[in-house]
Amino acid sequence: MSGIISYSTLEEAHLDIARKNTESFLRRIADTFHKGIPARLGIFYFYKNTVYHKSIPWNDESVHKDDIKYFRSFDCVHEDAWVELKQSHPELPNVGWREIPRGRVFYSKGKLIVEHNPSLSGNEIFEKEIIQTFYLPPKADIPGKLRATVFKPSEFYAI
Repeated sequence: MSGIISYSTLEEAHLDIARKNTESFLRRIADTFHKGIPARLGIFYFYKNTVYHKSIPWNDESVHKDDIKYFRSFDCVHEDAWVELKQSHPELPNVGWREIPRGRVFYSKGKLIVEHNPSLSGNEIFEKEIIQTFYLPPKADIPGKLRATVFKPSEFYAI
């Protein structure tokens, strides 16, 4: 065997290249910024300057992958996570799951994206805590063509 990989279609070849580029990108982030610890994908709540989250490493078997869109996410619903988080963190208030600022961290097209409640925009403590909790690269541009973490306010997460 010559070691040559063959594909049945051009699309199959493109998908394989995209998948390898995605994994390479995420591995470089882990190696560069967090001593080999992989970035995490998941959902979060931000309460009293603390991140409460349900997340998994980007390379976990249960990560939702859509290679056509170069997308990876953790399939988890905020409502379900809120019940679990309240049980394990009694300091969380006894309010509904939509009443605390929340968001999601996912990977899409070469970026780690933090979609969040608009009220958190510009909150440096929030951004620092998310970067540390989810093992993300800093917001600034990264040498070597790695793209930064993108903080993106979304009305979907508005209270």
